[in-house]
Amino acid sequence: MNPSDKKKNSQLDERGDYIFHFEISPSHNENMPDEPLTEFVRCQLRDLLQIIVLTHNGERVKVNGFQFLNDTEREHKI
Repeated sequence: MNPSDKKKNSQLDERGDYIFHFEISPSHNENMPDEPLTEFVRCQLRDLLQIIVLTHNGERVKVNGFQFLNDTEREHKI
């Protein structure tokens, strides 16, 4: 590519490839959970519990909630 052509069209990179710019607006999803980490863990556990069984000393354990180690006061339902 001729250097003078590059100056005429500033939308080309150093290899002569076109550069495209698109504006991305931030999404304002009203359905977004208040606690994204809690929702992430809840969904992961729910999905895991569809394919595994938790046990304690060989005995099946049915779980319906979880707690974070840094907040043992609150229990989150699965």
